[in-house]
Amino acid sequence: MVNNKEYLSFPAYKGVQRPIMFKSLKGKYIYFAMVFGFTGLIVGFILMATLGLKIGLPVMVIVSGGGIFYCLIRQKRGLHSKNNVQGTFVIKNIIRIN
Repeated sequence: MVNNKEYLSFPAYKGVQRPIMFKSLKGKYIYFAMVFGFTGLIVGFILMATLGLKIGLPVMVIVSGGGIFYCLIRQKRGLHSKNNVQGTFVIKNIIRIN
């Protein structure tokens, strides 16, 4: 017979409720920054191959860096920042059914 006091107990899923973070990016903005980074790399490589290094490299830096910077600024407003317009909206019926 095994004594149950020998086994240690610990919470198996400690920290699961915390948001995903990477280098000060949270949640969906991690994926947005990755898309901007990879898009900048691909566009930059294509432009470097076709037009040369002097055009491709600045475009790559602007697209990648600008996109990641946009994600960092956009994140400051929060994940659920939306415009709340209050008032009464009247929607006309465009389609007539006879």
